[in-house]
Amino acid sequence: MSKYKLIILTVIALLAGFLGGYLLADKKHIGEAKAAKISQVVEEAAGAKDFGKPALVYFYAKECSSCQKFKPSWNVLKRKYKNKFNFVEVDVDNAVNAPLCYEFMVNVIPAVHIEDAPFRNRAFINPMEYHFLPRMEDDLNRYLEMREILKKGAV
Repeated sequence: MSKYKLIILTVIALLAGFLGGYLLADKKHIGEAKAAKISQVVEEAAGAKDFGKPALVYFYAKECSSCQKFKPSWNVLKRKYKNKFNFVEVDVDNAVNAPLCYEFMVNVIPAVHIEDAPFRNRAFINPMEYHFLPRMEDDLNRYLEMREILKKGAV
């Protein structure tokens, strides 16, 4: 399959997921104000300085063995993608983070979400599917490529 077909299929899948979620959601609670508020919380949690970058939000618990196994991979991603994403770590055991966990519907850990406010996009990445780190990097790179295509189309 060519690179362009793969990008087109990825964009179609993400748009279909977004549209389905939008149509099924309670429209009173969907809107730019809510997306901005969530993004603000995520960016504040990250101490983000570059608000134009998407955020990778990592939900974990200190005592979780799966989270501990994924942590070295997370650290590799942080080093490799520090200029492309804001990185946020959310301890699900901390009661202060409960609203964020609820908003992201965290029901399994470790969990990684992409939060991309300018495009009102959120994607779940299950780290348990990424025991082989290059596969996760491929998906992140594909997301970044798709984001560039969307940026060109939005102008």
